[in-house]
Amino acid sequence: MAAQAFANGKKKLGQLLVSHGWAEGSDVMRAVQSQRRLGGRIGTRLLELEAVSEEHLLEALAEQVGVPAANIEILRHIPDSVLEMVSPKVAERCQVIPFAINDREIDVATPATGDLASLDEVAHCTRRRVRAHVSTEVRFYEALGRYYGVECPRRYTTLIDRLNRARYLWEESAKIKVQQNGQVEITWQDLDQTFSTNVIQSAAANSLAQPSAQKSTIFTEFEPELLFDDGPDAAMPGEILTLGAVDELLGEQEDADGIGQVLLRFAAQHFSRTAIFKARRDGMKGWLAHGVGIQDEPFKAIDIHFREPSVFLNLQRGAELHLGPLAPMPMHRQIADAWGEWPKDCLMVPIRLKERLVAVLYGDCSPASVSGLKIDDFRHLSVSAAMAFELCILRRKMAQS
Repeated sequence: MAAQAFANGKKKLGQLLVSHGWAEGSDVMRAVQSQRRLGGRIGTRLLELEAVSEEHLLEALAEQVGVPAANIEILRHIPDSVLEMVSPKVAERCQVIPFAINDREIDVATPATGDLASLDEVAHCTRRRVRAHVSTEVRFYEALGRYYGVECPRRYTTLIDRLNRARYLWEESAKIKVQQNGQVEITWQDLDQTFSTNVIQSAAANSLAQPSAQKSTIFTEFEPELLFDDGPDAAMPGEILTLGAVDELLGEQEDADGIGQVLLRFAAQHFSRTAIFKARRDGMKGWLAHGVGIQDEPFKAIDIHFREPSVFLNLQRGAELHLGPLAPMPMHRQIADAWGEWPKDCLMVPIRLKERLVAVLYGDCSPASVSGLKIDDFRHLSVSAAMAFELCILRRKMAQS
């Protein structure tokens, strides 16, 4: 039942990276020197210094220790039945993330492939032979947080935030099929097909379109706070709304609160829990919400700052949307407190005027998945809502003049 042992390669990680031309020797020396102060693994420090790509680092690690690599695609799609084989305490203590299993063997991702005592403990707990796959330290902590709810240290949340911004929409640009053995089959789509401009064009052609001569004066003085009043929440009508009906209703609203209620009504047809967060200069606040388990006071008290890593920070910096698990970062804990649980999967769609974030529409199907949603409908909704908010600003400016 003992874990399979692997012999480490003779070369050090920095030597491998330099020999392949994937990192500069001076950057490796800088990483080694700063690692003595900061701790952690040398690969993590190289990523923090942006001295090596994540893909090259993982490839070098696999070559160094002589085991297969557990890449980000594998770690982002792990069946619950596999995760249940290893308890959160064992996963954290032994630094392993199980991702595939059969009657005799279990595959785990770990940054510590040489820790044979820990691998033997996993073999004993699962009563299976362990096959170790190397992962980067940062992706291990990300997976530990996502699947086992272990709060990620701030150092790694900052790095995860930066790494994921480049990959944020990877799930949107691929068709993903998870095999029974836990392996992931990915077919990449063309990005031009994934992010079609048809939605934007069709929304721009509707009745909310504004005279271009007005726009330059709106955004030079605009602050998100101008849109929102802290009025009472409206009731949720039961009428079924199509996208066409939503466009018409949005164009009829006189204020931001009315726009928010229309958005919630549409989103509530797709989610068991939905909310809208409003933008401030330095972060996001809870604004309107409807659905299962929402606690009003904790929701209205949500105050997520842009100076801390979060999904909202990604959206504020330009990410098109978020679809998937909500990482267990400190800023996200406020949402979990308001919901009374940690959401498994959620959709978060930003609403922007020009390039400025105004609001974020949130929805989750707890405990179900959001993977079957028509994302283009919510892109359309985002564009229409932005135009409606712009109309509100115009009306306010006209009323003041």
